[in-house]
Order: sequence, then C-alpha cells, then structure tokens
Amino acid sequence: MLGGIEFWEVLVESVGYVGSVLEDVDRHRLIRRMVGILVTDSVEATSQEIKRSRVKTVKGIQKLDYNVACFSEDIHRRNRELKDFLYSKLYRYHRVVRMSKKAERVIADLFNAYCDEPAMLNEHFRNLIEERGLERTVCDYLAGMTDRYAIQEYGKLFDPLVKP
Repeated sequence: MLGGIEFWEVLVESVGYVGSVLEDVDRHRLIRRMVGILVTDSVEATSQEIKRSRVKTVKGIQKLDYNVACFSEDIHRRNRELKDFLYSKLYRYHRVVRMSKKAERVIADLFNAYCDEPAMLNEHFRNLIEERGLERTVCDYLAGMTDRYAIQEYGKLFDPLVKP
C-alpha cells in the first residue's frame, strides 16, 4: 500500500524488510528506524540552522523571526509526501471519518449532559467544579475516560434500554 512513497522505501531498505505481511517485530523496527531518521535529521538540520543564523544565545534565537528547529529539505519533502498519503488514504478513509464523527458526537453529547446536570458526575469531580469551573472539570472528566467507558456512559445516559 505504501509502495512508491519515498520515505517508506527508504525505511524498508534501511531495515531490510521484505514481505507482504507486516509482523509486529517488523512494524516496531520500521517505526524505531523512522523515529531515528527524523530525530537525527532534526538535530543536524537545527544545528546547521543555528550556525547559519550566527546567533549565540537562547534569547537571540527567541528573537529570530523564523524557527531554527527544522528538518532538512529532503526529509521535510519525504515526510510531507508520507503525511499527504496517510491523510488522503487513511485519515480521510470513509470508515475512519464515520467513526470520528461518531466519537465527536459521543464526546459532545456527554459534555453537554454533564454540564447541564453536574450531579451526574462522581463526587470527586463535583468537588472540583468550584475550583476549576464546570466546563474545565467536565473536560478533565471526559479526558480520563477510556473509549469503552465513554461508550458505556453514553449508553447509560441516552439509550432507554440500557440500565443507568
């Protein structure tokens, strides 16, 4: 599926991966190698950019009107190609988009329900409302939920056939 994407081809060649089924060990090796390439390139490109700027202090870097932290042109281009591919073929895949919309609805509905009736929150979170504010407390509560728990809570609150 990723054949022809330059960054993928470099990764595959660098770890010696040949196969049609991506086993966990191969996936881990590819990810580790990709992270290594990105980090190494970023450190080297950023170092070159700092030298090019001739700035000698952190304050001097902060005053620059551009970022010195960067990738090389080559890695930036390869990474952009990979991201564009993933965005169009994976992140915007119709089933992924549908699931994202469902997840957004679950979170939005839970947020609104807890804000409308804070008494539904457990005692620990109800006690935080005065200090943090209602919306921040509800956000923190939702952020701590697993996907499974959020779906169960959604069922309890909005499905009349599910026992609260």
